[in-house]
Amino acid sequence: MIILLSPAKKQKRTTTHLKLSNNLFDNSEIKDILKSLTFDQIKSDFKVSNNIANNTYQYFQNMDESSPAIFTYTGEAYNALDAKTLTDEEILFLNDHLLIFSALYGLLKPLSPITLYRLDMINKFEINLKTYWQDQLINYLNQQNKPLLNLASDEFFSIIDDSSLKVPVYHVHFQTRKDGKNKVVSAHAKKARGAFTRALIKQGFSDLSQIEVEDLKFSHQNENHYTYIKEV
Repeated sequence: MIILLSPAKKQKRTTTHLKLSNNLFDNSEIKDILKSLTFDQIKSDFKVSNNIANNTYQYFQNMDESSPAIFTYTGEAYNALDAKTLTDEEILFLNDHLLIFSALYGLLKPLSPITLYRLDMINKFEINLKTYWQDQLINYLNQQNKPLLNLASDEFFSIIDDSSLKVPVYHVHFQTRKDGKNKVVSAHAKKARGAFTRALIKQGFSDLSQIEVEDLKFSHQNENHYTYIKEV
């Protein structure tokens, strides 16, 4: 089984003693476009503050693809996954069973070397990133010939046309229950995706309704969709 996760905007350059993997796709065309963007273009097109626009401009001008993806992303999901506390054997296992969506790289293995960057599939410039990556990602996932476990956000998984996949896909949804009502709380869902990934590595790929994750309880299954609930 292959787990699919979203990337994170929060990032921090780091290193590892483990051997890095080769990146899966050629993204030179995208990198050339990003390097050509001015500060004003980034601020306007990405709709960000001066500080974020400046940082992003510096990222694009000084790309250094040497930081392992799984340790570089530091958002809610990755804090919950807490890869730095996994053993080398667990990281290597994860490297064979986890793929991370990326608007810059397409799909990443945990030990793929990346640069610091800020880029979403919805960012618009000379190319449409969803269109650019869609066929490449679908073809790659089909070639792996393994079931997919979707823990990614809708923004990223929407790149994939389910009807074009030749492998089974299982979706896990995370909701928060408060005052008897269920809803999706973004921060809770992001944390749950990372915690669920960690639980899969620790507990093995068993029945998806039997995964034990702190604060999460299995609620129901509807065909290939599984829902877990967090009580608050």
